[in-house]
Amino acid sequence: MSKKLLIVNNTYVHCEIIESIIVKYHEILKIDKEIPIDIYLNTSDLAPGNNRDFIEYIKNKYPKIKFENTSNYDYFINCTVYDRDFQHLDKKENSTNKYISHEITDRLKTNPNVYYLTPLSETNYIYADVLPYSNDKKISNIPIYVVQGNLNMNRRNLGLLEKILDQSYQYDFKIKLIGRGYLPGELQKYKNKIILKNNLKFIDYHKEFLDAYCILPLITKETHSSYYNKKLTSSINYARGYKLKCLIDTDLQEIYNLEDVEIFNDMNDISTAFTRTLEQFYNEKNDEVLQNK
Repeated sequence: MSKKLLIVNNTYVHCEIIESIIVKYHEILKIDKEIPIDIYLNTSDLAPGNNRDFIEYIKNKYPKIKFENTSNYDYFINCTVYDRDFQHLDKKENSTNKYISHEITDRLKTNPNVYYLTPLSETNYIYADVLPYSNDKKISNIPIYVVQGNLNMNRRNLGLLEKILDQSYQYDFKIKLIGRGYLPGELQKYKNKIILKNNLKFIDYHKEFLDAYCILPLITKETHSSYYNKKLTSSINYARGYKLKCLIDTDLQEIYNLEDVEIFNDMNDISTAFTRTLEQFYNEKNDEVLQNK
C-alpha cells in the first residue's frame, strides 16, 4: 500500500525549489526510493493566479501528483521555512515532518528535521538543481552570460559587472539580466550589450536560461558575506541545473566545487577572467567548425 507525502510551500515565492523536492524527497525523508509514494502538493499558498504556469508545468510533467491538501499523510515536507518559524517546527528525532530552510542559524541546526539548500550547513542539505527544460539547451552563436535574481535589491554587486562592461574585447557577447525589477541606472550606458528579461512568469523565466553559456553570480565575500556563511546564492543551482559555466571567486568555488568555472580573485581581475571565458567559447566553437568540415 502506498504511503502519502504532503508537500507544502507556505509562500508564493521559491517555486523553483519544489520540483527538486518532488524528485529528491527520498533523500530528505531517508527512505528507499522504491517505496511507493503518493505525492500531494498543496498549492493554496502559491497564489495560483500568479503561479498558474508553474502549476500547469508540474501537472504535465508529473501527472500522478495530486494537487490537493490532505490531513491524512505519512510524510510531510515544508519547502520554505526561516529561523522565525523555529518554534513551530517538529523537533522530534526520526520525525516524518521535514523542513527546507532558506537560511542557516545555530538554533535551526539543533533541529534534526531541518534541511538546507547549501553545504554551508555541513549537514542535511540538498541541491535544488532540478529545473524546467534543463535538457532542452539551445546553441547560441555568441556567448550569452546571465545574471539572475532581483535586479534592484542589492542582491548583486553591479560594480563587478561594470568592471566587465567597461573593457573592450576581441569577441562579441551579450549579458542577459533575468529577474524582478528594472534596469539599474548604473547599467543604462551599457544597454547595447544587455538583454533585459524582467518580471517574467515562472516558465518564461526559466526558458531564458536555455541559450545561456555562463552565469555571473556577481558576489564577493566583502560585499555579500551572508552568501558565504549562512545563505545560498541561487545562481549556484542555476549553474548546476542548466550546466552553465560559472564566473566566481575562489571562496565561492571552495564551498560549491562546481565542475565548469572560471575563477577571479577580486574586482581588479574579473575582466581578465571574463576574457578567458570568451576565449574558451570561441575556441570550442572553432573546434566544432573544423570537426564538421
